[in-house]
Amino acid sequence: MNVGVTNPNNVTATVAIYVTDREGTVLHTRDVTVPPHSYAQFNDIKAVFGIPPQDALAIDMYSQELIYGYASEVRNDTGDAAFTFGLSPNS
Repeated sequence: MNVGVTNPNNVTATVAIYVTDREGTVLHTRDVTVPPHSYAQFNDIKAVFGIPPQDALAIDMYSQELIYGYASEVRNDTGDAAFTFGLSPNS
């Protein structure tokens, strides 16, 4: 699974990323600085963040600025891609 965050603002956004398991246990945290009108993406988060293989991970992203979070995955067997837009905590 890949995750990323985009910053549509004219100012830098500091983003806190939390990865949790199905019970809500925090498995990894990372603070990311995203320049204006740019993005940061992490490919294969289980390997990059050192998370043991498991199902049902949740990714939460927080920032004082407006941001757009997303996740994507490409299936090994078919090559099909899935893209998931993040949801606002205010929705």
